[in-house]
Amino acid sequence: MKIVYCILISFVLFACDSRKMIDENKQNDQNSVPKLQASIAGIWKLQKSKLTFSERIQNNANIKFTIAETNVVSGTTGCNSYQNTFERIDDTLSFGEHFSMTKMLCNDAKDERLFLEELKKCTIATIENDELKMYQNSDLLLTFVKVE
Repeated sequence: MKIVYCILISFVLFACDSRKMIDENKQNDQNSVPKLQASIAGIWKLQKSKLTFSERIQNNANIKFTIAETNVVSGTTGCNSYQNTFERIDDTLSFGEHFSMTKMLCNDAKDERLFLEELKKCTIATIENDELKMYQNSDLLLTFVKVE
């Protein structure tokens, strides 16, 4: 009988210890997201660009990074909304193959396309002085300021 109790107590203690290990692993997974990647989350408004865009795009374009199971980038060009996936490891950045976009009629459709093309070219993203700077290699293409 004592052997049965000892085995039962061993199982209970082992099960509690396993749960603790699982909880610690979950916490480690959550903490494994690089701090820079977590800080990119939020809404960023276009401040400067290498190209000259129409006034509507220059004043209203924004980008929103959502960190989740699937990293999603979305935003507006000032007229149409867009969405895509992204991957960021340290400072390197890559977007999915195609941006999905609403299709409202806009006078500056050419500029919208150019804005998304510039965004797609970006391979490096850094955050400096509350500005999100997006580069193609060492060439600064777009600068955003955090809104939310």
